[in-house]
Amino acid sequence: MKVWVFILLMTAQSVMAEIPRAYRIIADQYGIPADVFFAIALQESGKSGQDKFLPWPWTLNIDKKGHYFETREEAEIALLTAMDKAAREGKVGRVAVGIGQIYMPSHAHRFDSVIEALDPTINLNYAAQLLVEHFVNTWREGSPDWWQAVGRYHSPSNHALAKEYRELVYRKCQKISVRCNEYGRSALGIHQALASND
Repeated sequence: MKVWVFILLMTAQSVMAEIPRAYRIIADQYGIPADVFFAIALQESGKSGQDKFLPWPWTLNIDKKGHYFETREEAEIALLTAMDKAAREGKVGRVAVGIGQIYMPSHAHRFDSVIEALDPTINLNYAAQLLVEHFVNTWREGSPDWWQAVGRYHSPSNHALAKEYRELVYRKCQKISVRCNEYGRSALGIHQALASND
């Protein structure tokens, strides 16, 4: 029994150590649990490669279809093309950008340009700010809860979509940390819902 506990602890420690330093630094700057922050990035832009699943900075979601580009330049061209096409058609460019998949129709005004949103550091900092804004709202409502904030990060007004997203991110968090249950009351509900679905 002791051997199994030791193996489980070592596995958890090695998996937790895989959160890249940049995510830890930004999460610490904003007071966000690093494992939750990294799990969001995995959900938003995760890409398999070299036996790992990691967030990919040159990710765009254009009209609800994900695209992974090899280079920043390719992503910039695709982003500008999509935004230009939408403008010519008199539409809003429905594009989510970068590691945190920042949705341009809602957030473009907070960047100097849509291209700026592709910069990984700027994108992650903005994603952190957005998550903290949602967390502060849960605190103001009397129940500070990182998992509620995670759901609102994806869908502030659609509770069903927010719940579904929370569950997806929670699953990813469980794979990188043993502390996922510690970040709000809703964690227990998520855990129970996932257990009943398995």
